[in-house]
Amino acid sequence: MSVKRVYTFGNGQAEGKTEMKNLLGGKGANLAEMNLIGVPVPAGFTITTDVCIEWNEIGAEETIKLLTAEVEAGIINCEKIMGAKFGDNTNPLLLSVRSGARVSMPGMMDTVLNLGMNDDAVEGLAKKSGNERFAWDSYRRFVQMYGDVVLDMKPKTKEDIDPFEEIIEEVIEEKISKEEVAKEYPEIRLTHMYVDNAAMQLIRDPKQFDVILTGNIFGDILSDEASMISGSIGLLPSASIGGKIGLYEPIHGSAPDIADQGIANPIAAIASASMMLRFALGETRAADRIEAAIKKTLSEGYRTKDLADFDAKEVCSTGEIGSIIADFAARM
Repeated sequence: MSVKRVYTFGNGQAEGKTEMKNLLGGKGANLAEMNLIGVPVPAGFTITTDVCIEWNEIGAEETIKLLTAEVEAGIINCEKIMGAKFGDNTNPLLLSVRSGARVSMPGMMDTVLNLGMNDDAVEGLAKKSGNERFAWDSYRRFVQMYGDVVLDMKPKTKEDIDPFEEIIEEVIEEKISKEEVAKEYPEIRLTHMYVDNAAMQLIRDPKQFDVILTGNIFGDILSDEASMISGSIGLLPSASIGGKIGLYEPIHGSAPDIADQGIANPIAAIASASMMLRFALGETRAADRIEAAIKKTLSEGYRTKDLADFDAKEVCSTGEIGSIIADFAARM
């Protein structure tokens, strides 16, 4: 009897189940179970933990020979369920490669996202999403993660420079030079200034800025200042993007003195989620609706307690503001 090394799941069906954690690892077993109970989990497949033992016993080359046919069949199964094709230039199927041991432990393999991206697939993703920047950033993320996880192209110490970040920084520096910006984007006015001047200008005339590009420490200072100019720290969405993982924060800063009272301003958290939809997921239409709903909520005078002094027609709780924005967004 041949040994089964790949277990598929998707479309409400799965070859595994939750009791098979020793064979499928925690993630694989739970993904299979979620399919079986009707959770809409995207299709995928799990390579068994026994394959890791085989890898150590017989080596990479022989293990790959044993796996190839089943992995190819698993990809074909994903293609059928997801209605996309691996590496396709019109409707590409992208995979996420994650590790999952029998028991969770530190030091496990990092994730590789967007497997299936190539020079053809990126064009297909750009056409399908209508967002060329999102497509190329997805390709960049795959290359960077593959280099980090598979090829071990990463800094060995805290003092070492990440080779990918170094390349990206060089490209950014080249692109944001005044000459290039003026040539390619004549409608954009680029100004370089020291952070102390930027802080002063932000107070003097905040509307002169559309985007401020700076380092993380100075960014924290300027964004805190900007939040107070707008009226409340609860209005300011916050995110750290540009690396292999984007962090979209529920709020820039903290306010423990008003925790669990239902009076915190939720707009920053909602706007951060909108940023995630726009920049990480390419869902520009959904992001546009959310942002329009936030503007409508504020323009009609709905406020949380922190903004009660700013033309408030009705002071609402945290949950009420969230519900009002959700209602407006649903009608956009």
